[in-house]
Amino acid sequence: MLVKLGFDLRFPGPVYPMHRFLHLLGLDKNLFSVKMTYQMCKFTLNEPVFLNYQPSMIAACAVILCANINMRDKEFYESTGVFKQGKVP
Repeated sequence: MLVKLGFDLRFPGPVYPMHRFLHLLGLDKNLFSVKMTYQMCKFTLNEPVFLNYQPSMIAACAVILCANINMRDKEFYESTGVFKQGKVP
């Protein structure tokens, strides 16, 4: 019925390249990183301006943002000594 109405369900979304990029960086085991990157990719589907970009480019940008946020947070928590006290945020 959806095909009759003209819907194309074969949209090449950014999720598959996102998982591939996370695996290449070793972030695929970090559930927080996977969820954050997935949410970033999901939010890009709401804005028509992102249709100008390839899904793999959107996924790469989301993974880079997530990696930078994780690195910044890790450096902050290490500098404040939170990890040394045995507390994990």
